[in-house]
Amino acid sequence: KSREITYLDDFKKILQTVPHGIHLFFNAVNELHEVGAEFVQDGLSVMLISSNENLRHEQIPTYKVSIGSESFFVKTGDGVREFSDTFRAKEKLHGYSWVEVIEPQLGYKKRVGGGYFVSKWINLPRLDEYLETTQNNLKRDALLEKINHIKEVLGPGYFDVREGNAFYDEVQDKIILYDLNELHF
Repeated sequence: KSREITYLDDFKKILQTVPHGIHLFFNAVNELHEVGAEFVQDGLSVMLISSNENLRHEQIPTYKVSIGSESFFVKTGDGVREFSDTFRAKEKLHGYSWVEVIEPQLGYKKRVGGGYFVSKWINLPRLDEYLETTQNNLKRDALLEKINHIKEVLGPGYFDVREGNAFYDEVQDKIILYDLNELHF
């Protein structure tokens, strides 16, 4: 196969509202080199939000993509695998009212390296940011205990379950996980 793609129908409908949206996204990726830089054209906005090293010391850029009133988290990598890993994590954590997994929207994989993973964007503080600013030690300890419980439920294959890959909704007292990958042996 030259490529694989999997997506939710609702995301496809949103994407179709921007003519040549995929082509515009690829143009944006080629133009954005500085964190915070933004590309805007024909109803599509793409901002480079980070570029971090993965375990293999490769740079992994992440983007915030907005189409109309909808915003999405986009990460480079094997999007098809991360799409299925995220749904597996969601199934494993079903029944825990204090944790949620952001539903993936699209997974794309090129035959030779690369691809993209897309999930909904949530405007909440990341859990690590919340933990740094809260003065409530009992709350901090309880949240760290919950993250450890999530790690136990998901198992050691989910190597990137951490405070920096989760949001915290203080109103609902809920941890919201995103960007989940499972090691496949």
